[in-house]
Amino acid sequence: MGELTYPGNGIPDAFRSVLDELPGGVLVYRGTREKEILYASKGVIQMLECKDAHEFINYTFGSFRHFVYIDDVGRVEREIDEQMRSSKDLHDYVNYRVRTITGKIVYVENFGRRVKLPGEGDVFCAFVMDSRVKDLTRDIDSLTGFPGQKRFLEHAGNELKHRSFNTEAPETAILYFNIKNFKMFNVQYGGKEGDQLLRDVADILKEVFPHDYIARFADDHFVVLTDYVDLKLRAREVYQKLVSLRSGVRLDAKFGVYHVTDFNVNPELACDLAKLACDSIRDRLDVHILEYTDEVWNLSELRNYAVYHIDEALKNGYIKVYYQPVMRSLSGTLCGLEALARWEDPEKGFISTGIFIPALEDSRQISKLDMYMIEHVCQNYRERVNRGEPVVPVSFNLSRIDFFTCEVLEELNRITDKYCVPHYMLNVEITESVFVHDFRKISEEIDNFHKAGFQVWMDDFGSGYSSLNVLKDYSFDELKIDMEFLAHFTEKAKSVIESTVRMAKKIGVQTLAEGVETKEQLDFLKSIGCEKIQGYYFGKPMPYDNVVERIKEQRWVTETREMAQYYDAAGREDFLTNRPFALLEDDGTKFRYLFVNNEFMKSLATAGTTSTDMSEHTINDNASPLSHLFRNFANEIAESGKEQVLTYTSKNQYMRLRCKTIASCGNKHIHRAELINVTFNSDQRQQDMLDGLVRNIYYLYNTVFIINFDENSCNPIVASASSWEFLHQKTYGLEEVRLSYARQNIHPDDQERFLEFVRLDNMEQRIEDSPEGMIADYFRTKGADGNFTWDVHTIISIPKTNGKVFLYTAKLSPPGRRDPPQTRPQGIHQRRQTRTENSRKQSRIKNKKKDCGKWETIHHSPFCVGKWAVGPVYFPERR
Repeated sequence: MGELTYPGNGIPDAFRSVLDELPGGVLVYRGTREKEILYASKGVIQMLECKDAHEFINYTFGSFRHFVYIDDVGRVEREIDEQMRSSKDLHDYVNYRVRTITGKIVYVENFGRRVKLPGEGDVFCAFVMDSRVKDLTRDIDSLTGFPGQKRFLEHAGNELKHRSFNTEAPETAILYFNIKNFKMFNVQYGGKEGDQLLRDVADILKEVFPHDYIARFADDHFVVLTDYVDLKLRAREVYQKLVSLRSGVRLDAKFGVYHVTDFNVNPELACDLAKLACDSIRDRLDVHILEYTDEVWNLSELRNYAVYHIDEALKNGYIKVYYQPVMRSLSGTLCGLEALARWEDPEKGFISTGIFIPALEDSRQISKLDMYMIEHVCQNYRERVNRGEPVVPVSFNLSRIDFFTCEVLEELNRITDKYCVPHYMLNVEITESVFVHDFRKISEEIDNFHKAGFQVWMDDFGSGYSSLNVLKDYSFDELKIDMEFLAHFTEKAKSVIESTVRMAKKIGVQTLAEGVETKEQLDFLKSIGCEKIQGYYFGKPMPYDNVVERIKEQRWVTETREMAQYYDAAGREDFLTNRPFALLEDDGTKFRYLFVNNEFMKSLATAGTTSTDMSEHTINDNASPLSHLFRNFANEIAESGKEQVLTYTSKNQYMRLRCKTIASCGNKHIHRAELINVTFNSDQRQQDMLDGLVRNIYYLYNTVFIINFDENSCNPIVASASSWEFLHQKTYGLEEVRLSYARQNIHPDDQERFLEFVRLDNMEQRIEDSPEGMIADYFRTKGADGNFTWDVHTIISIPKTNGKVFLYTAKLSPPGRRDPPQTRPQGIHQRRQTRTENSRKQSRIKNKKKDCGKWETIHHSPFCVGKWAVGPVYFPERR
């Protein structure tokens, strides 16, 4: 202190008197190691219960280091240094304890700023306040007309004293009322609308408490001195009026009650305890009013304990990192973990996250915990990779405070570089409360996370007040649906979740539901396409070694990065379609259903298949003709990458399967499938046509489609990969299909002859003139491998269509019939002069058919005998 006899010498009396009247106190000290105090206002001196400046100097040795409680000095100096380095405007905020001259421990908050004074160098100017002055405001609030805190306390003191002498005085209580997230309302709707909301709330309080004393302590905090009887009912009335105050705006409030059982209680203490009860439920969605009890006090003590012991807990490992599994709903594979903090204190036992996390946020120390968690997650990753053990991405939470107290991305990069952790292995979870502050800064931070390769998830979607606005304004990779939706598993809750999942898919965002506890919840979430599941159904948060044991016990498959991308692609599909939809996984040897909706099951049931197990057995049974058909079809669609259609028969029903490969990983493919019973979805004429023409052809021909002159279209039934591109284009006219097919699928040397074969203007007449009731010829045709083979092409007129509908087929010609065009057999594309010989063949076949006692195949020709049948003909037993 030099020759200064007490702090403040040299400051004009007028200025000193003004500073002495401020609530709290002002402290000025040098920025040197000794932290010499240059000035202390009257409030600071009284804070230590010193009589005057001389006693204050002697007690503190004139140093800020002795002003702070000895156990907190090191922490406070470190925090001030850290904040000064990261703060652009050179200010700091710390909280610590001071011990008064009488031995009391007082908790104080310190707001400081570093300045350079001529002749003095670096000087810290700090505003210091304790709980007695923290909420002081003006005596009369100009906005609402309510008295301020000081006047309320004076009135409450007098009223309680008066009631202490009145034996008939009613039970008394102090109600502390706080509008939840009022700052968010101000940000969203502006200051003027915020002021109007406060005036409207004041009117509600006057209406519900017309004869009681009401005060506005600060911002959106109101206090009422009232009767205890029916207080909770009146508080509920205030709440109901508040939530309906603004149409389309979700408002919420919390109420704390202190029941006055001793009229000699200090009014300030009674208000503090009511506020304590109010604050203790601010993060609970299920409770809006709470009465102060000893338990509330104990919770408050734990919050304070957490604030002042976090450094010790981190240093000594009292904070444990637990992990909770995240499962893929589609495949049942382990796709991730969430890292969660657990505080196991040797003195206080288990401290709930609902206590220590808000406490650390309020004291601006949460970044210590968050960086500690990230460090442990990365260290665990490196250890497992070094041992050659599988790993999955881990998500972790960041607090809104992190974005203002440290360089989050810089710290993340430093830690991941230290342990060589790929950024795609870490997912950043951010709650909606982050976005109340500084839109531009948070938006830039999220963009920077994405540029650095981190995914950003929105945690607890739906729990806040403006989730949709946040989703609209910021870019997220995944939504974590708030578990509160699942707590009340009603039809309305299901509808909300369903709409959320559908909306997320439309904007390209994945979904994860947390808090899943039952099979019913899991089945519902899978049915609507929610991609990931987290909750006690799969496992509670546990130490990593326990997670590993659970993975082994449950035999969970751990996803690789390639598997994750593979299933992510499937998860983007719309599971809520009204069409018969399924996802079919093919590993090259077997098929399995990953997902089947009700409409798809109905289609299967029409052909006698009552379960997915039954369907899987049929298509995987090597003895079944369908198995070979499905295998070839699956290979074709996987190779082509295009949507294709397969029509097949099952239990006398014609089924049309439309498939496309949407994801591949190694030899595995996921096919999107739609299944329609053609028989049920056609009119009688179409059914007759199919019954007469198409039975069994699907197993014999590589190309089958229907030419419809009335519709000027080609309707594909079976198509090879090479021809599908043209046959599938129903919007093409017949002439365009004819030319395109010839150009793309027929050997150049055969194209002129082919175009003559498929002439449209005389097709009906040529078939009518043919004794076989069909026309056919050989052409070199491009196969699935791109090579040309001699295929036999056939056109048949479909009966009862007046020559307007024809069946076109193509198949590889049998051995001995693959001659070049100049030597091809004369039995094909015959002229009139050969009809007699053909008639004789027809007669011989009919005679054979009469003699047939069992099923018999006629092999004399690659075509079926008969006017409109194709392929080898199977004749039933004759009686």
